[in-house]
Amino acid sequence: MSTASAAFATKKSAKGYLLAGVDGRSNAARRFRELYRNIEEELGGELSEGRRALLARACGLCIWCEDQEAAMAQGAAFNPDTYATVTNTLRRLLADLGVRPPEPEEPDEPEPEEPEAKPTMRPLLGGPDIPLPGPLLPGKPPRVREMTDDELRKAMREKLREPT
Repeated sequence: MSTASAAFATKKSAKGYLLAGVDGRSNAARRFRELYRNIEEELGGELSEGRRALLARACGLCIWCEDQEAAMAQGAAFNPDTYATVTNTLRRLLADLGVRPPEPEEPDEPEPEEPEAKPTMRPLLGGPDIPLPGPLLPGKPPRVREMTDDELRKAMREKLREPT
């Protein structure tokens, strides 16, 4: 057996297949098994050999991405082009396996904005609403709140009492 094939020789264990010379107790090996089991379960269990091979590659790429993210957070050099390529490859592998992204949550309905009141002549004339012909000044028209008849009468009385 050549040294290249010996490095990738596998052995059957109770926990699945392990690469020769890889300590199954390392953080990466534990994370690999966790990802593999979770995705395999999501896909319904018993996968064909081809799908298991794709899943193993996807788990490896996922661990690589997580390592790169941790290194970047610690200030290490980061190659965004390589990261983007690997992330896209991971996304395609997962899609080929049948893993779909979660459905986006329906956003909460935003609070309806109070419609802007159109400026009217009512505060000035004391009569029915007569829309102003356009903005009083260039830009956004000022917000005017509607007044009840009682509020309007009270405001007019106060305005008349004010010295000019």
